[in-house]
Amino acid sequence: MKYFIILFTFMLNFQAAFADNCEGEEKDGKKEGKWICYYEDGTKMQAGTYHQDIKEGFWQFFHSNGNVALEGKYADDREVGIWKMFDEEGNEVQEINYGE
Repeated sequence: MKYFIILFTFMLNFQAAFADNCEGEEKDGKKEGKWICYYEDGTKMQAGTYHQDIKEGFWQFFHSNGNVALEGKYADDREVGIWKMFDEEGNEVQEINYGE
């Protein structure tokens, strides 16, 4: 199931990478600070923090209905610690520990 979460995260990141509907700050041409991406209808797709174009800290990914789909922490652009996955109704369906 860990691989399902990795695939799910990749798909959400892939969508956001090609979305024109992301907002956040840049410094020296790199993403810096809080960034939020939205689905075409304006619903939040993902939210988290970058430091010099690298994901850091707490991130959330959302289903198209607005409920949280996945949440956890990044360190140096990789998943660390406990990540939680939720179904579209908001029920926790899995928890994965990526360690430090």
